[in-house]
Amino acid sequence: MRAGGALAAGAAIGFIAGMAFTPARKAAMQGAEALAGDWYDVLKAEHQAVEALFELLLATGDRQVARRQMLLTKIAYNLNKHAIQEENVVYPALHKIDPEAAHHLVADHGEIKNLLSDLQYVIDKSDPAWLETARKLSDTVISHAREEEDEIFPRLRDLSPEDNDAITRRMHWEGIKVA
Repeated sequence: MRAGGALAAGAAIGFIAGMAFTPARKAAMQGAEALAGDWYDVLKAEHQAVEALFELLLATGDRQVARRQMLLTKIAYNLNKHAIQEENVVYPALHKIDPEAAHHLVADHGEIKNLLSDLQYVIDKSDPAWLETARKLSDTVISHAREEEDEIFPRLRDLSPEDNDAITRRMHWEGIKVA
């Protein structure tokens, strides 16, 4: 009975410690993002980070399955967090000034999510088709990012400073929720 009680107490302490550290972990993960500046600068930095991960991924060989899995997991996490921030905050703001562009970017996200799903669950990581699909995903993500940075997002930056600050705050909040 005592061993069971000690085990339960240990589990309870572990649970409480985990709950206490979760907000701190989330704040730390989002802290670097907050230092990057406004919403545009943060998204641009995230684009660059994912591009660097893709470079590492595309340099793997067919036998480096564990490395591919690790890199793909990092890419998937970054893309999913990024998509949530854009889809919940940036694209609705964009929709107010250019609904067609907002819909186009959401459709791009759908294509990216489908390719990512194929890489995670459908194609074997040692199959040569896996690397071809990874290249297609990388090209799609990079093209999407360039379109956002060069053509679409500059129009949003023309909003008032107050509107841009609100987008930045809301985007950081979305990032904290999924960090």
